[in-house]
Amino acid sequence: MNRVCSSLCVLMMAALPSCHSVFSPRYMPEDERRIAALEAQIDAVPRGDSISAYEKGTYEFFVSHRHYLDTMVVYRDRELLSRATSDCPIHICLQHQRGRLYVGGRVALDWPVSTGTERTPTSQGTFVVLEKKKEHYSGRFGVIRGADGSILVEDADSRKHVVPPGGKWEGASMPNWMRLTYSGIGMHTGMVAPGQRLSHGCIRMPHEVSSIIFDIVRLGSPVYVADGVEAAFPCKTALREGDVLRASDKARSMLQEQLATLRLEAEQRAVVYEEKLSGEQEARERAEEEAEAKAKAERKAAREAERAERARRKAEERAAEEAREQAEEEAEAKAKAERKAAREAERAERARRKAEERAAEEARERAEEEAEAKAKAERKAAREAERAERARRKAEERAAEEAREQAEEEAEAKYRCGLSYRCRER
Repeated sequence: MNRVCSSLCVLMMAALPSCHSVFSPRYMPEDERRIAALEAQIDAVPRGDSISAYEKGTYEFFVSHRHYLDTMVVYRDRELLSRATSDCPIHICLQHQRGRLYVGGRVALDWPVSTGTERTPTSQGTFVVLEKKKEHYSGRFGVIRGADGSILVEDADSRKHVVPPGGKWEGASMPNWMRLTYSGIGMHTGMVAPGQRLSHGCIRMPHEVSSIIFDIVRLGSPVYVADGVEAAFPCKTALREGDVLRASDKARSMLQEQLATLRLEAEQRAVVYEEKLSGEQEARERAEEEAEAKAKAERKAAREAERAERARRKAEERAAEEAREQAEEEAEAKAKAERKAAREAERAERARRKAEERAAEEARERAEEEAEAKAKAERKAAREAERAERARRKAEERAAEEAREQAEEEAEAKYRCGLSYRCRER
């Protein structure tokens, strides 16, 4: 018997919520007026069907859609794309995180982009394509792997992180690279999240879009980056209507949440009102006040605990940040010392090479001077030998001349003697 009574009690307790929903007390007049006013306010919020009157498939319909800023869908006008040239301008809207290609003043391509974050924003202004590379790897951002191939630093910055001994630097892959600045900003294939800024300053886009843009642009093609909707945007009215639609959806959701809260409060007040009429209001109010005080105390304790936990986490994060900064400073100081030592070694090597070159030059000059002196001595000896030869020849000629003269004198004397002899014989 006791077991049967217990089962009946359980069934009655389980049926109480449904009975409450069926036999819920009537709202108080003030709550009914507030609920009716809020329902009328919700009905007055315009809906999408009453706003967008554009033909489906047109660019205006695409822009005015409630999910335009939250979609990865790419708009294409194939007829305009077939006429696209490298002079067609590209506009990047930072506010809406969308990119647009214009052909003849009309949008031929509209796609989602992800630009630089608040810490590394994308530069605004007028740019031109300075470089094109099908396969490109970042020289500043990437990952650092250890000697075993494991990733040590996932989002590494070459200006802040140092590759450990045996480690390896891998630059981030940037397919379809189109450089806009010499400081490393450009357009390329990358991870894109609609409406979110994720990059270090570059303009990321889906691969299918970057391939199309890469084939169209040439060096010197214009690219405009601005915070708001560019002046050339042809569908501002449709975009404003889409903004109204998105704002209407948000407002309707907020009002519906307020209505649900108001109905719940009205039901609670109606229950309290009926219980007050039955004489139980005072005890219930005390219980509610105690429960509220207890809940407040619990919430206060929870807030204090949460505050203490946040302070502890903040202290740990601050300590970790200070340790990381100290490690980075030490690594930077070590890198500076290594660079300074390398420069000193290079300077000493240059001085050694210069001294060797100077010694070699001096030895070469001495060898040239010795060769020149030897050549001079040889030329002097040749001149002296030539002079001696000329003197010898001249002496021989003089001796021959004297011998000839002496022979002539002897012949003359002999001839004279002969004459005198003949004269005596006569």
